[in-house]
Amino acid sequence: VRINCLGDGLVDGRPRYEPISLRGYDQIFEEQVAPISKRLGFPTMAQCIPGSFKHWENRPSIQGQAAYVNEPASFLQLGYNPDMTHELSTGVSAWGKVPLNWQNAVGSVILVREDKKPLLPEHAECLAEFCQFHLGNLFQQELERKISKKRIHNEIKKGSFVKNYHVWKARQVDEEKRNQISPYDVYAHVIIRRLRYRCEFLLKIGISILC
Repeated sequence: VRINCLGDGLVDGRPRYEPISLRGYDQIFEEQVAPISKRLGFPTMAQCIPGSFKHWENRPSIQGQAAYVNEPASFLQLGYNPDMTHELSTGVSAWGKVPLNWQNAVGSVILVREDKKPLLPEHAECLAEFCQFHLGNLFQQELERKISKKRIHNEIKKGSFVKNYHVWKARQVDEEKRNQISPYDVYAHVIIRRLRYRCEFLLKIGISILC
């Protein structure tokens, strides 16, 4: 999935979450796994698109933000380790924080699953919203000492995301989004689809022979 920055989305008219295809040996699969996605059970890896930041760097701001801003992609890199409250380097995800290298100069981003299963735009969108808004709100409450770190840690699990995913689907107007499969059912869906295509193909062959 390509997660487009403000410029690509609002100026060039590309969808925020755009389906794309990559080869299994693409360099992106050498990137670090986003920590929260790993704990949720479908690890994702992200990579900034070369040249995207430079393309939008000196363009006029959009809605009060730089055109290269990509908050959904940035928040996917949130850290959740309660023992790591300070960022040690640009690539380390500290508790409730986005690494420095994902805060600035981002631009449009490619997101894939580490297991190389299909990543649907709906899955990327819901995951990004889960990190940015649901967990982001909880981290803010913890900062204000309204809830504990343990409460947040317990929220970052498969069951919580599945519940959030169903709520997210129910809010959608688009029927395809409302009926989209879970990211945990992708492999079974692919197998069923391949079997269906094979049966249809064999059926066509059989009809041709009979004729």
